[in-house]
Amino acid sequence: MTNNGGRMDHSQNGSAVTHDDMRELRRRKLEIKAAASRYVADRVATMNGRKDPQRLADKWNRKVRVGDLVEFEPFPGAPLEAVVTRTEASVLGGHTAVVWVNGKAGCVAIDCCWPVGE
Repeated sequence: MTNNGGRMDHSQNGSAVTHDDMRELRRRKLEIKAAASRYVADRVATMNGRKDPQRLADKWNRKVRVGDLVEFEPFPGAPLEAVVTRTEASVLGGHTAVVWVNGKAGCVAIDCCWPVGE
């Protein structure tokens, strides 16, 4: 890093970065954080507009037992994967009904799952 007439050289190739450049980068970073916060807020609002997650979990637990084979869609348009439940459904974070399955480190939202044969 060298001082080049009021411009600080922070790069390997010799291009200088000004304080204005750094201010612009900070401004962009704040814009991205704000956009991400809006996305999360919108997503939570969407999830909150769904049916009560506890009711969904209770309904799931009446139909599906621990150890049952279910299929789930890992992401929209993906092929279904067959997995075995290892827990009853529960509510994660107060907003999403989930079930834990064998072979996955995390849980799976039950609105992406279907009992095999249904």
